[in-house]
Amino acid sequence: MVFHAVESVGVRNGLVTGEPGSGKSACLEAIGLGLAASGCWHVFFGDGDPDGGSSPVLNDVADWAESGPDGVLAQLGAVEAALEVRSLLKSTLTEAPAVGGALVPITDPATQSPARKLLPTRSCPV
Repeated sequence: MVFHAVESVGVRNGLVTGEPGSGKSACLEAIGLGLAASGCWHVFFGDGDPDGGSSPVLNDVADWAESGPDGVLAQLGAVEAALEVRSLLKSTLTEAPAVGGALVPITDPATQSPARKLLPTRSCPV
């Protein structure tokens, strides 16, 4: 399987499904380990197993691991709040061609457009 977390159009979503024993957890572990190692991502792991036993690897690697419905719902609430903040932040930044397209604060709203996307970097992980 190939998973592209980010492409030129921005951050991508993914879904892993399958029968018991088909390798879903191993797939998610590989993705989680890669994202965590990049230093550009925050890794959340929401385990549907109330005892948190689906992936000890992701429990160790994740920036925030939760188990059971209440824990996973708490994560979803935090993601919604983060998306609101991200939206507010994007409107204050613009791309700076002189520095390789890096995002910088808007200093002249009459000539600078807000950023269309906010990609993960080591200085601003998502």
